[in-house]
Amino acid sequence: MVRSLLSFFSMSIFLLVSFQIVSCSKKNTELFTRLYEASREGNTSDVKLLLKANADVNAKTKYGSTPLMVASQEGYASVVQLLLEANADVNAKNDVGATALMVASQKGHDSIVQLLLEAKAEINGKITIEHNILMFASQEGHASVVKLLLGAKSDANVNSTNGFTALMLASANGHESVVKLLLNANADVNVKTPAYRTTALFLASQNGHTPVVQLLLEANADVDAKRTDGSTALMFASQNGHVPVVELLLETNADVNAKRADGSTAYDLASKYDHKTIVKLFHGVMRAEGDLGH
Repeated sequence: MVRSLLSFFSMSIFLLVSFQIVSCSKKNTELFTRLYEASREGNTSDVKLLLKANADVNAKTKYGSTPLMVASQEGYASVVQLLLEANADVNAKNDVGATALMVASQKGHDSIVQLLLEAKAEINGKITIEHNILMFASQEGHASVVKLLLGAKSDANVNSTNGFTALMLASANGHESVVKLLLNANADVNVKTPAYRTTALFLASQNGHTPVVQLLLEANADVDAKRTDGSTALMFASQNGHVPVVELLLETNADVNAKRADGSTAYDLASKYDHKTIVKLFHGVMRAEGDLGH
């Protein structure tokens, strides 16, 4: 069985709450604790009072989180505005390298993303796993955030340590509107991961996202691209029983005779997993070509 190409690539940022901070007096620690809690809860009036009391806006929790990060994660735009006006460090990072812009983008808080971008947040920063801001927003399908990030010149072709791109993540999860935005920003539709030679079309086909497959093919995705084991998009769609995707790939003249390393064709995989409708589709194609083959 073909293993899920993205099974290892789901990633979420969580800001761990701990009020252990270093090198502060007891009073300052108490003020920061209260500011962090107020920011996390969206308590604007308390945030104002604590900032007037000189609570340290840039102090960090044990895990490196700041009030700006937690307010951005929870979606409190008014609190974010107050913290930025108090000179919160917009590019501060927690212990895994996450910033306020990263967590706001992953959560889809477009109004906060706009505020952070206006405050000159770093647009192409990466977390320690080399997963960047645009990738988080694309994976989660936040089209409005992706549009903002691309408008701020985020690089549509930056990839992760494993070679995955924002387009691959959006395609794998079926986020049609995000795929459109990325393709319009000249995302490379045929880029491959270095290890297994995976493309966006493989991911969309494997998961049965027909509208995304259509978009990728219209953008000249290579319908017969092969992974390291010889697998094609048609093989993935056939094995998983995605009839509309198989129909679309066949209409685009996908090679029905391609074989992977073990000798299996897309027809073989459809037969093995008892996808009768797809088997019939192949019979029709092979008759038209004058080569039933099986």
